[in-house]
Amino acid sequence: MLHLYSSLLADYEKEVRPASRHDHPINVTFVFSLTQIIDVDERNQILTTNAWVHQHWFDYKLVWDPRLYGNLTRIHIPHEKIWRPDVILYNNADSQYTKSVMSTDVIVDYLGNVSWSMAAIFKSSCPLDVKHYPFDRQICTLSYGSWAYDGSKIDLLLISGKGDQSNYMMSTEWDLLQIRYAEKSSVVYSCCPDAPYPFVNIHISIERRPMFYVFNLILPCVLISGIALLGFYMPSDSGEKVTLGITSLLSTTVFLMLVAEGMPPTSEALPLIGIYYIVTIFLVSLATAMTVFTLNIHHQGVHGCAVPPILQKIVFRYLARVLFVRIDPYHSIIHHVRHLYQVSEDECWVDNVGCIISVLRRFASPEDMNPSSGRHYLRQSLSMWIRVRFAT
Repeated sequence: MLHLYSSLLADYEKEVRPASRHDHPINVTFVFSLTQIIDVDERNQILTTNAWVHQHWFDYKLVWDPRLYGNLTRIHIPHEKIWRPDVILYNNADSQYTKSVMSTDVIVDYLGNVSWSMAAIFKSSCPLDVKHYPFDRQICTLSYGSWAYDGSKIDLLLISGKGDQSNYMMSTEWDLLQIRYAEKSSVVYSCCPDAPYPFVNIHISIERRPMFYVFNLILPCVLISGIALLGFYMPSDSGEKVTLGITSLLSTTVFLMLVAEGMPPTSEALPLIGIYYIVTIFLVSLATAMTVFTLNIHHQGVHGCAVPPILQKIVFRYLARVLFVRIDPYHSIIHHVRHLYQVSEDECWVDNVGCIISVLRRFASPEDMNPSSGRHYLRQSLSMWIRVRFAT
């Protein structure tokens, strides 16, 4: 073996591409084997994977006759001793790329076929679509190609359309759906318009496991929303109705901040869970505002206060029309006055004029109580005295 090793590398130049002719490309067969999905950084949009890259090519300088070397058909040679294709990850996102690569010895058979495997932790750029987070699926692409040699010097070949998953280790956060090779492509740079550079795209399809996020982000928000609705069933005199609503609002806001910390600062798409939190915050805020409104009415006491004209206009003119309710302002005033001043039905006579007279008799002058004055006059008098009464 030592004799074979010495004879093969005696006149070998590892800086020279081992092609029989300078215009012939070296066909490099490329195989990608995924071992583990380490991390998916949503904020920086980086996919971290542990994978093996296998490359096979023919080197005419490493051919020998087994009969001359004791029927030795295969030999291991350190990878730094021979020429190797400079296939790298194009969309690399790690400044320490070379330090994370572990290269093994190359395996060479007597026909000159060279096999080289290297393991590395690859950090690749991966644009993420977080619209359906945490029920999202992502497709990340890893692009491999030669850095220095164009297509006339190195040609990349694929064995099959799918990557190797035989040694894949399951991830606790992501499910691996598929590893798919795209068709071999090429790119032409402005510096070299006549020399396309071939590269291979590897598409990794993954799906997030949402159970962790359901129990830690979604379910607590649902419970907080339910607790906020319980504020309507609390007694008004307890003094904690508004406090409960504000506490629920702050709790939901804290959960929204936790979600925002892990999301990329992009305006392209709002995450589904973010929309849910915003709607929840709006509903809790609305419930708190309604609680304040009902407490304000409750603490007015038995006599209440005058209804603002703008609110009367909204309710009687617009809201009643939307709800197909016809309201007679005259009879509405009569019923309101009977309840407010505790006028019995016996005091009322035809057209409810007696109710007006009974009320006016309590605080009006005698000339205002003449039934012969007519309904219109009595109604105006009643409205005037009600405004005076509510103002005091």
